[in-house]
Amino acid sequence: MKKYSVASIILSLICIGATLFQNFRLLRMYGQARGKDKALFGITEIKELDIKLYIGFGIVLGLTLALVAVRKKENRTLSYIAVLFALLSSLLLFVRLWTYWV
Repeated sequence: MKKYSVASIILSLICIGATLFQNFRLLRMYGQARGKDKALFGITEIKELDIKLYIGFGIVLGLTLALVAVRKKENRTLSYIAVLFALLSSLLLFVRLWTYWV
């Protein structure tokens, strides 16, 4: 059975997609901002942290499922891919990607 690792991979991919979508939203909001709003955009970013918190709960769940898959000795490569995707999604959550796209 490889249900834990597959569930972890799917959840991690959903979280990666949600993180990228949130970064695109921030990029559009920054593009529409003018003057002082651009200078104080960090405050707007702080207002949007609740969305990243929900994504973070999904990432923690995905990492937990990946570690359960490793512990239950599921398919080794699939388990390690699940751990890799969970760590990648957590890394993307903390990187402000939209600043590189400006």
